[in-house]
Amino acid sequence: MISVCILGALYLVVKPATIIESNRNPIAITTGEPTVVLNDKVWTIRFSKEIDSSTITNETIHVQDKNGDTVDVTLEIAEDRKSVQVLPPTTGYDTTLSPYELNVSTIIEGSNGWNTRNSPTLSFVTVPTLPLIESDQELKKYFTSITKQMKEEKRSLWGEETLETAESNEQSADSSALKQSSNDYSETNTQVSGVDESDHVKTDGNYLYRVQENQVVIFDIRDRENLRIVSEIQEDPNFQPGELYLNGDQLIVTGYKWDEENTVKARDEIYHYFPWHSYSSIKIYDIKDRNKPTLLRDIALEGHQLSSRKVDSTLYIVSSYYPDLYYYEENMNVELRPLFSDSKIGSEPQPVQFDSIRYVPESQQPNFITIMAIDLINMDTPVATHSYLGGGEQLYMSKENLYVAVSNYQNIREPSSWSTIDSEIYKFHIDGTDVTYTSMTHVDGTILNQFSMDEYKGNFRVVTTTGFAWDETSPSANHLYIFDQNLQPLSSIEDLAKGERIYSARFMGDKAYMVTFRETDPLFVMDTSDPMNPKVLGELKIPGFSNYLHPYDENHLIGFGYDTTLETIEGSKEPIVRQGGMKISLFDITDFSNPIEKDTLVIGGRGTYSELQYNHKALMHHPSHDLFAFPISIYEPVKGSQYEDQLEFQGGLVYTITPKEGIQKEAEIIHVEGELFQYGEWETEMQRFLYVGDTLLALSNNKLSTHDINTYSILDELEF
Repeated sequence: MISVCILGALYLVVKPATIIESNRNPIAITTGEPTVVLNDKVWTIRFSKEIDSSTITNETIHVQDKNGDTVDVTLEIAEDRKSVQVLPPTTGYDTTLSPYELNVSTIIEGSNGWNTRNSPTLSFVTVPTLPLIESDQELKKYFTSITKQMKEEKRSLWGEETLETAESNEQSADSSALKQSSNDYSETNTQVSGVDESDHVKTDGNYLYRVQENQVVIFDIRDRENLRIVSEIQEDPNFQPGELYLNGDQLIVTGYKWDEENTVKARDEIYHYFPWHSYSSIKIYDIKDRNKPTLLRDIALEGHQLSSRKVDSTLYIVSSYYPDLYYYEENMNVELRPLFSDSKIGSEPQPVQFDSIRYVPESQQPNFITIMAIDLINMDTPVATHSYLGGGEQLYMSKENLYVAVSNYQNIREPSSWSTIDSEIYKFHIDGTDVTYTSMTHVDGTILNQFSMDEYKGNFRVVTTTGFAWDETSPSANHLYIFDQNLQPLSSIEDLAKGERIYSARFMGDKAYMVTFRETDPLFVMDTSDPMNPKVLGELKIPGFSNYLHPYDENHLIGFGYDTTLETIEGSKEPIVRQGGMKISLFDITDFSNPIEKDTLVIGGRGTYSELQYNHKALMHHPSHDLFAFPISIYEPVKGSQYEDQLEFQGGLVYTITPKEGIQKEAEIIHVEGELFQYGEWETEMQRFLYVGDTLLALSNNKLSTHDINTYSILDELEF
């Protein structure tokens, strides 16, 4: 990626940029070729000190077209007066007037009288949409440039080096959890109403479907007192099932498969040295007869599946594929495109066609992101594949749009070995199998997970963390950004909870809720009803932190996380935070300016573990009974030992949670027989709870049990 950077007095950033710091003299990095950007590009100029706002004018910062004429851009100064955004003309840059030149004058002054000591310029060319990769030559030119740049930056050819981050706990991003299903059985705890997510367990109220090791098992649960297995699907030894979708009388199984023989044929004999090349695989079964599922279609796309969603009867798979760039350097004739196969058109994999590959001008990531759209009703309709050269990590999806976020790591050589990180966000409009790129933007900081993003009334909202908690040289801070439907910036709230990072977030209507943590758990309540002027309404500080926020109703939130304590250590300047047991908090947000922890419960001690801490799908909520159930392993400290813990319980817990009665435990459900081993047993570890009417279903790795939802007495047990 072409970049211009000047540090000392100021630096101009073209994302992603390589930043070199100098304590004495600014260093300018220039290039001979113009940067290619989209015609709605927003430039950001950052200063190391506060600037005198009166010196920021269309004369000191301006853009000229190829004829030397000044372009009508808008300058916006940040609240901290350390950066300036250069917004494009209302209709975007005229692509026929490229290349453009962005100029920054030395006349700019700081608040204490300093002047910029350099006059940087940046040449750029604009394009109206993502350009196509039209030939093998263009594709190889792209990856040749990447391998050269990555070596210069000492990055891995397998992708960006990543920093240690928290586990990706997923939170629902709208109020869909408040909506009850029209069916009297549990559905997957999803992020957005009307946008289904995969899970390794699904039910339609009559049958239960689950992935078990290397097969898919279908259980007949119509008679709650006579459970039975009706069929098992295990027909492909090279396929590892992962998660499921239901679509009427169709069962969709997503997972991975290995096809070394055909991969070698499609590429080169040397590829037998790379047998780990896997495919994102989708198998669609006809299950009208649950006793005899029939395979309708087998689709595979080379690469790692990032995520998937289902809207109505269209399935969307987002996959990432990294070509073997080491091998490419030795053999320039190697096929770099991901391979794709569809049983409807043949069994052998073929490269994705060039007419479906585009590249993001401002992102040189060493991989393909492919969005695959499958029409589940019309089985003869070709699968639509849309590939993009560029990164992708987190995904948020509404019923109309899909957002893909990727982190950019900018190496700082001096004075710290850390990296600064920001994120690029790409927006795609979806309409059935049509997927169309619409716009992109960038935000400072990292996005914890897909649920830190949200779409509301056409606007896009996101919360991020910049810097690093516990690092005094680059302290962390947290931010809320709001963009319009074209991903143009509207407003922001910045620098919240300095020194802490985001642990969870939730968007409900025009309110945003964010939990940060270092020593205490601040719950921030933010009002985004005026997208041009968001506000922090209230803040609540309590011990511990919430990894997952679940809406009970419009006035109450439930937080699931961990309890913490502060301990003073002799010789230490600061107290040490020690994590305790799992914590459930019921928050009353009726008064947005004064959120209250209405009730709280701590389960077990240090080492207590639940999948719910990082996966929202592990929570069952039965709205009409106010029931919440989740799997858990409870550890308690051993008396007389400072560090030793003992496993005391392995199973699941059921609670009623209401604003009136608070948090009340209803039942403990276990599948363990006999003595409990110190570290538990994989076979009896609880996986999911579901409900069908007034029956509660508990599923572990080797047993399915049904329970009366009023008494929790066992109705039936089926071991497998």
